[in-house]
Amino acid sequence: MAGLINSGKDGAASGAYGAKALHINGFPYENTAAKFWSCLLDEVADGYPAGILVSLAATCGGKLVADLLVPEMILQRDMRKLETEDAQGAIDDAMGVLELIGPPTGVRLRLMMADDPVTVREIDLKDIDAEIMPFLLSWLLEWARVPDSLWNRKAIPGKFQAEDRQRQYVYNIGFELRTRLLSEELYQREVIIRFERSKAHEPV
Repeated sequence: MAGLINSGKDGAASGAYGAKALHINGFPYENTAAKFWSCLLDEVADGYPAGILVSLAATCGGKLVADLLVPEMILQRDMRKLETEDAQGAIDDAMGVLELIGPPTGVRLRLMMADDPVTVREIDLKDIDAEIMPFLLSWLLEWARVPDSLWNRKAIPGKFQAEDRQRQYVYNIGFELRTRLLSEELYQREVIIRFERSKAHEPV
């Protein structure tokens, strides 16, 4: 997978960024979230000093719910809703929301040293927007075994270990998800990640 920070550039010489599959809590994951998070952390690990913090922030609509783990369920729910609603009314509602909050905003990435609040780098990611970010956040919470009843609290800590068995990488990941209500159904969300990546045969 091409780089997310230096968009368009290939991964390290030893192989592309990102895992084909991550093993977490005894289960293999080959979904988009596993590929995204492993790609981002690989690029940070290869290009920046150890111990750097990764922050992603965006203004997102709606609460975090377990249905985000299965996007097909959300699509089916929306389709059923359309079947019972007046089509023009649904379009008017959608246009009203778009006019109120505008198109999906971008996702801001910051890289910071753990012992220094000064930002090392800050960019807008081109590959994801505020509509995609809730899906990616929900998987971090799921892998950390945070009950979905807690997903919308103001601050949620979590941690988990992920293994890329093909490339023999182990990721120890800790994070804090911060949420601030801006207005009805509109939230400012930021996740701050601290991680270590090591070879599977090395002490973790």
